[in-house]
Amino acid sequence: MITTQQFKLDKSAFKQSESISPIQCFCNGMPHIAEKISIESVKDNLLDYVLFKYTLLDSNNVFAGEGHFELSGADYPLWDATADGAYALVCAGIGVELVKEDK
Repeated sequence: MITTQQFKLDKSAFKQSESISPIQCFCNGMPHIAEKISIESVKDNLLDYVLFKYTLLDSNNVFAGEGHFELSGADYPLWDATADGAYALVCAGIGVELVKEDK
């Protein structure tokens, strides 16, 4: 029997939130326009599975929705284990466009 130890990813590596092209959301009976996304890794076996939780926010950082995105099996190696890579994969997977801000 193989046992795996649960490892915690350093969440400080993930940015507070990233800008996305505005999308309409419906949350708690109210329409919202999400303009930001925040992502965190909630489970990763460091081998072939990671579960991300994403939160959509409006321009005032008010909650506009949330969901989960999984990478497993052959898709797991697509993630380079960076925050930028996670944002790119999750956004592509859920069909939202990241907006690159000039820094």
